[in-house]
Amino acid sequence: MSDRILLFITDLDGQALAWYSPGRESSQPERGGWSEFGQFLAERRSSTSSQTQEVVVILSEHGISRLLVPIPSAKRHQAAQALPFALEDLSADDPAQLFTVLADQPMSPGHWPVLLVDAGRRAQVLEHLQAVGVTPQLMVAAADLLPPPDEGTFAVWREPFTDQAVILTGAHQGFVLSSAIGPQLLDRVSQTLTRLASRPAKVQFYLPAEQWADFGHVPPSDWPTDVSLEPVSELGMNDWVTLWQAGLARNQPLSMVTAPRHAQSQLLRRRWGQVAMMAAALLVLVMIWQGGRAWQMAQQADALQAQVIRDFHAALPQTNRLVNARVQLQQALDQLGAGAPQDQFLSALSAFAGVFHPLRQQDSSLAIQSLRFAAQQLTIELTGRQYAALQTVFDRLKKNPSVTVSQIDSGVDDGKAHMRLRIENPASSSRSSS
Repeated sequence: MSDRILLFITDLDGQALAWYSPGRESSQPERGGWSEFGQFLAERRSSTSSQTQEVVVILSEHGISRLLVPIPSAKRHQAAQALPFALEDLSADDPAQLFTVLADQPMSPGHWPVLLVDAGRRAQVLEHLQAVGVTPQLMVAAADLLPPPDEGTFAVWREPFTDQAVILTGAHQGFVLSSAIGPQLLDRVSQTLTRLASRPAKVQFYLPAEQWADFGHVPPSDWPTDVSLEPVSELGMNDWVTLWQAGLARNQPLSMVTAPRHAQSQLLRRRWGQVAMMAAALLVLVMIWQGGRAWQMAQQADALQAQVIRDFHAALPQTNRLVNARVQLQQALDQLGAGAPQDQFLSALSAFAGVFHPLRQQDSSLAIQSLRFAAQQLTIELTGRQYAALQTVFDRLKKNPSVTVSQIDSGVDDGKAHMRLRIENPASSSRSSS
């Protein structure tokens, strides 16, 4: 048998209790109030090594009703959002006085089981449980632990320890008749059946044998003739625990509290969900940063490619299309001819590149506007944002003894500095002057 303590709350005020001790389910239940139940728990804690008590609370049907609510959604979170609006047309009770329990899944497509519980009664029971040091694993309605009737059958059960009768009309469907004791029970069920537009084919009564003797085994005179009546022996007080244990395992009853283990797992899921969200946000930021970095590198590559094209056309203005800069430049050099003119061009170009390249890395605005080699002289036109940068190129070239450099013209137009330089070898310069 289960080691759980089954605690049955038998009245609306939540003061009358009946409980079954684990291992003693075959005996009569113990009864009393909260002080007696607290003393029972204290004795169990002192006699067992475990200080935790697994308690399942079963509420009598006082202040409880159940519905199958039509909500056209298969997802629970959407059904939970629509539930308050659906209950406005189905329940006459004040929503502020009710605690609503929604099933985890619909019983059939578009029909969700819902339990409506007196909120004050539930809160009062939880306060008493806390006072005796108990966190319930489940809090369920007694009728939800009963076996559902067959299709076309109503089942009438006398609730133990109370004066109520529970009439089950289907899975998670039914109603309660209060003060239904003795012969009047059949009369009240008969009156209820006559008012129904769609009646069952059979009604099963779970009643003690002595009550059937009182009824004379004869239905009331106004009992509907199209409904058969079937008496079934009721369980004894010590047999209800077996029925409830089976209902807990089979029926998946709606609980008015969240089990501690389930609450802990929900907390862990929420925490891991938060970690996952943070990781996802970090991943998005990394991807954005990488995307921005890739875009920046692409922009720099495009700018470098554009600069190469400009420098290429400045060096070889007669060439219209850039295919392979290295091959095309080599071909242009070959066309200049071998010997001294080519050597003079390469010498002048090398001297200029040795000065221009490091300065270009420091100031990206430096650019070669045009480059021309004629009459053994290399003419270069430079542009930049700062005139001082162009002057630095000129000053450093003048310090190179392998070439002779002179400034043709310079200036600043529309905020853009420009300068034309003439570079030649000293030998060719002396030959030209002679």
